[in-house]
Amino acid sequence: MNIVYLTENLITGKKYVGSHTTEEINDNYLGSGQALKHSIKKHGKENFKRIVLKECETTLEARQLEEFYINKYNTLSPNGYNISPKGGILFGLGGHSEETKKKIGLKSKERFGNQEERDKISLRFKGKTLEELYGIDKANEIKQKRKEFFYENNPIKGKFGEDNPNFGSKRSDETRAKISKSNKDKPKSDKHKKSLSLAWEKRKIEHPHTKETLEKMRKSMLGKNAKNTYKLTDPNNNEYIVKNMAQFAKENNLQHSCLFKVIRGERKHHKGWKCEKN
Repeated sequence: MNIVYLTENLITGKKYVGSHTTEEINDNYLGSGQALKHSIKKHGKENFKRIVLKECETTLEARQLEEFYINKYNTLSPNGYNISPKGGILFGLGGHSEETKKKIGLKSKERFGNQEERDKISLRFKGKTLEELYGIDKANEIKQKRKEFFYENNPIKGKFGEDNPNFGSKRSDETRAKISKSNKDKPKSDKHKKSLSLAWEKRKIEHPHTKETLEKMRKSMLGKNAKNTYKLTDPNNNEYIVKNMAQFAKENNLQHSCLFKVIRGERKHHKGWKCEKN
């Protein structure tokens, strides 16, 4: 079940509004806000009480109600422990105030500007599953919230071109190189590879390149690798000598970028095809 709750400090009278997904309504959960957690550590859990304000069908519904109850009970800092006027609503649906965002940004830069600190965090999480880090119950809660926010209720899901908030933004060469290196170092299971392949095929069908984009791509490739020829071997061991890799890939339902990765040794094959410079 999903609930919206109110936690009160019995000593100071300060309150906190939050939402929570749980199988047991009396699970003694008080909240995860940083200001609240500091106060619990200072005064002790026995000096706090929680009441359920409303039970909801979904996590998103509960999150959306936080703003209403924050205003109703006046729990925004400094009167209470909430630091965001919209509570836990994030991912394009609301979030922290601009002042809070700046404070978080400065604190993050201060913390992650230290290479030693970044290495410690990396080692803590590297190679570990959510279950190993947080336990089965918390891991399932995190997965469910991710599913709702990033897939079911993602406000930018399915938006392409000018409708997408990232339209027109360009990453620096340094950023692209970092992303490339990060992806190369990540091992992918066969299931993951198949999922990526299906997603790419679906995207090509539902959102094909415009004629303008195709023309730009064609012009950008003119003269490139014109002197090179390639030997390709299909899954049935038939060999082909190819000059125009892009055209050959298109005619055979392949991705020429993946074929070049095979040539560079970054992949063993692409859809069973092997490729090398002739």
